[in-house]
Amino acid sequence: MSLRIIGPQAQPQVRERAAGASTPMDNYLERLVKLVPVEAIAAFPLLQEIAAGRGLWAQVLVAWVLLAVVIILRHHATNVPGEGAQWTAIIVAAVSFFIWVYVMGGDFGVNYFLADAGTTPDAAAEMEKNVSFLSTLALVVWTIIVPVFYTGDT
Repeated sequence: MSLRIIGPQAQPQVRERAAGASTPMDNYLERLVKLVPVEAIAAFPLLQEIAAGRGLWAQVLVAWVLLAVVIILRHHATNVPGEGAQWTAIIVAAVSFFIWVYVMGGDFGVNYFLADAGTTPDAAAEMEKNVSFLSTLALVVWTIIVPVFYTGDT
């Protein structure tokens, strides 16, 4: 199976090679499923729990390593000989993972540097609450909207 998004005007031979299906275009639900980086989202909570006992640096490292895994795996899974990888789909999956990390309480180190910038404990707690709300909102909007506009190869 390929994670390549097949658009409305894709060449038939590319479509057959990429997904092995006979439909002319991936529908919304197929694009939605292909753009969510499940391979990293599933592993993140377990690795985050293991890293929690080792300190913030380990939690940040887990997030960055899994982001690299998403990019590498998506490059491989969307690459078709003669066509190359679908960089838009790779970027969408990477942004999706970035948002998911914050929704699941993780961090890429940004909060650490902001907290070090002289914020008070009250301000840090307020910032954490805002990050939680904004990341959840971003996840819902991003997940629903992107597959509407990104239709893959044309």
